[in-house]
Amino acid sequence: MLMHKVLGTPGKPWLIFFNSLGCDWGMWDAQVAVLEKDRQILLVNKPGHGDAPVGEPIDSIQGFADALIATMDSLGIEKAEYCGLSIGGRVGTVLGSDYAPRFRRLILVCGGTGDPTKASFWAQRIAMARDNGMAGIAEGSVSRWFDDAFTEKAPGDVAKIKGMVAACDPEGYAHACEALRDQDTLEQTRNISVPTMVVAGGNDQSTPVAALRAMSDMINGALYIEIDAGHIVNVERPAEFNRALVGFLGP
Repeated sequence: MLMHKVLGTPGKPWLIFFNSLGCDWGMWDAQVAVLEKDRQILLVNKPGHGDAPVGEPIDSIQGFADALIATMDSLGIEKAEYCGLSIGGRVGTVLGSDYAPRFRRLILVCGGTGDPTKASFWAQRIAMARDNGMAGIAEGSVSRWFDDAFTEKAPGDVAKIKGMVAACDPEGYAHACEALRDQDTLEQTRNISVPTMVVAGGNDQSTPVAALRAMSDMINGALYIEIDAGHIVNVERPAEFNRALVGFLGP
């Protein structure tokens, strides 16, 4: 089970948000503000992220998906909509394949299916977290996720995300990196049977547009949306992201 909190309006459809690597549920503040009247919202934190203890480590994408389902079960959530970004998008591919009856719609944001050529990158990140802590990783992450123009325009937003990454427990972060390194979800993506929207950041350095277009093409009937932003599109372009989100989810 994952650390969680429930917001929104009782009796409305459930919507679950799953955070990016290094980020806690505060990354969805702009989406919660728009949707809390029309949805019951479940926010979760991965072990070691936000205030969630590392506890029993989760080091596979499958493990995160299973833990989310256990959290839903504990709350009596039979069916929900799902929005996941980065590692959350990858988790969503397993949910849409292995747990399809539990989900009405999926929004998979800047997640992809995995890239075996990045194994050395993830090994480096894991070593950095365990050997040197999170400060350097936080600095490097925001420099990849946001360009200079956005950093100058919205320094508070960038500082908020940077603070989340810096506050991560190194072990929790490392285990999430191991999940990204070790499990691609190509076959699960091809088996998704839930209505799906794939969202790409046009300037994303972490998950390139080409990978997300290819991912969208694998999913029967998927809607592909590209937003002029980097990796954390919901923070960089909240109004545009929210329009796409609300339009796909409907009433």
